[in-house]
Amino acid sequence: ALAYCVTRHSTSYLRCPGEFSEDVVSPVFGADFRFSPGVWPRLCDGEDMSIVSCGHATIHAIQAARHLASQGVQSSVVHAGSIRPFDRDAIVQMARRTRRMVACEYHSPAGGLGSLVAETLTETGLPVRLLRIGLTGQSDRETSGVEEIVRAAKTLLKPEGRRSRHT
Repeated sequence: ALAYCVTRHSTSYLRCPGEFSEDVVSPVFGADFRFSPGVWPRLCDGEDMSIVSCGHATIHAIQAARHLASQGVQSSVVHAGSIRPFDRDAIVQMARRTRRMVACEYHSPAGGLGSLVAETLTETGLPVRLLRIGLTGQSDRETSGVEEIVRAAKTLLKPEGRRSRHT
């Protein structure tokens, strides 16, 4: 990723949290993982819902998918390694497949990855339930991030009810 940013000859943003040591990253992405701009790898494959995440939130997304799997919910997890270029096809494929999506990042959900996903889904017209969450990282980052993703997933898995008592 650093080599890509340096050779672009334009403004780039690269976020590298201190927690991204090799012993944390390798089990999630695999030892042979290489950054590829505009290509978002699918790290888990499931039919019930999708989680799209970036940066450190991807580690939490994987852990949340494992937790959900223990409860019988199969989740796809896609890592958004680059925002520009954006892997529109990854979002469209996940949307068609699961119709439920959580977009999560350590950032405000407004104006970030979640907004990009929402714009893409709106342009496609696919009927997808989307929740955008900005992980807070309060107190214990490891626990709170996973719990926030699981809570959002469970919200999406509930059947859509009537929006008001007058309809």
